Amino acid sequence: MPTKSASKKDSKRNHEVVEWLKLLWVPIAGLIGTVTLVVQFVNLWQDSPTTVSTVVIALILGIIVAASIYMGFTTRKKWSKEDRKYHFTSRFPQYHKYARILLVVIVVAGTLFVTKTYVRIQQLEEKVVILVANFDGSEPQKYRITEELLLGLRNSLNNYDDVTVLPLDRVITEQEGSEVARSLAKRYRADIIVWGYYGITDTSAKVYIHLENLSPVIADSIQTSSSSAIQVPIEEMNSFIIQQNLADQMTALTFFISGIARFKASDNEEALERFDKSLEALEWEDQLVSKAYVLDYKGLTLGNLERYLEAVSQSDMAIELNSDVPEFYIHRAYWNRALHKYVEALNDLNTALVVDPENADAYVGKATIYLLQAFDQPSFPNEVDQNLLDKAFHESEQAISIDTQNEDAYATRAYVFQIRKEYPAALNDLNTVIALNPKHPLIYATRGAVYQTMGDYDNALRDFDRSISLDKNGIEIAYFGRALTYISLGERDKAISDLKYVMEITESLDMKNQAEFWLSNLGVKP
Repeated sequence: MPTKSASKKDSKRNHEVVEWLKLLWVPIAGLIGTVTLVVQFVNLWQDSPTTVSTVVIALILGIIVAASIYMGFTTRKKWSKEDRKYHFTSRFPQYHKYARILLVVIVVAGTLFVTKTYVRIQQLEEKVVILVANFDGSEPQKYRITEELLLGLRNSLNNYDDVTVLPLDRVITEQEGSEVARSLAKRYRADIIVWGYYGITDTSAKVYIHLENLSPVIADSIQTSSSSAIQVPIEEMNSFIIQQNLADQMTALTFFISGIARFKASDNEEALERFDKSLEALEWEDQLVSKAYVLDYKGLTLGNLERYLEAVSQSDMAIELNSDVPEFYIHRAYWNRALHKYVEALNDLNTALVVDPENADAYVGKATIYLLQAFDQPSFPNEVDQNLLDKAFHESEQAISIDTQNEDAYATRAYVFQIRKEYPAALNDLNTVIALNPKHPLIYATRGAVYQTMGDYDNALRDFDRSISLDKNGIEIAYFGRALTYISLGERDKAISDLKYVMEITESLDMKNQAEFWLSNLGVKP
């Protein structure tokens, strides 16, 4: 049996081993933790280098600022033997001036940086931004897909200040996918991000292209996320044919997007030029954006320029390429309506409803044509074709039943109520339109006309004034309606001023004749 002395020695030895292991474990655990943090940091930096770099720089600057404040402004009490008082002196008398200077420099530089960043962000918000990720694949320096894509875009868009092409300088893998691509695009305020990868064999090459659309202006023309693949003989990859083809497609897409932006800014001539360049950019293969949509937007632009026959031609070509888009038929109906080809317009709207039976805009279009047909009757306004009026009412009701937020449907039904002299019902619908769109100058002018007819001149003037304030060029019916209201109130000079302005701005012969009539009644020679 072991003695008591031996047991104590063994116990002491075991305790020493445990303590030694404890002491050894602390640095080992610290080393493991440090290595783990470094690995995680490296992985995070690889996934999002911009964010990590920004955070690290911010932390370093924060430490420098804190140190500058501490060294430059902290004090300590020091007893003076001379006057036997405590005095506050800098803790770092040799360095506090330099610390304060450094702090001022950092504050000024930071202010300039923030200002420059804000201006940069504002500039990007006003531009069409295309972000290009590095295409993943073997031998990127040989095939240079990313470089050729960037070069082609920049060469084609060099003269367009409202378009910016940015390199992402990183690959987006298939595993990361659309979610990561869209997140990166948002950081750069990009409208479009293109990413992808390619594979090579001895005989062929296949390029996979992913497109993420973050722009609200093209949401109806390009899918939120789309993918395509191009397979070609390896010779086309080696001779850079596929690279040029991809650059041409992206150029066409960029011209299309920037054209829509100009179209929505009412810069119709510039929009038309960009749609033409988009159509000319390549022999279209409908890989990134459909040619039919470009033709349709070109038609809309021509319609804004009142070149209706040309607009019809663009719609014809769009429908020939894709007959399953109801909006193409609706837009062609607009141009035929403007040309007073009401039968053709109704046929297009009926076709749109065959393609999409729940299309509220097609019903509104039909209601509008029935109203125009009623207006074109020789007996109007003394007598109104009730059959046409009933059809217009029915179609607008159909539209509202499908889409209760469709302001055009309520406006059209309000016109029917106005012609029927059902003024309270007309006001209800016009109030609904204004609730849906409080900045609609034509609707305020229309409601003002209803109030004026009802003899509510205060509300009439309020609405005419609101209409005029919302339209920088002025709506002639608002000025004309306000003139009639002034006549009813006996304010002759104000009425004459508005009628003369109507004569200046109107292009309608009927409106000009009415203005001349009322000016003559007021004793003024037009």
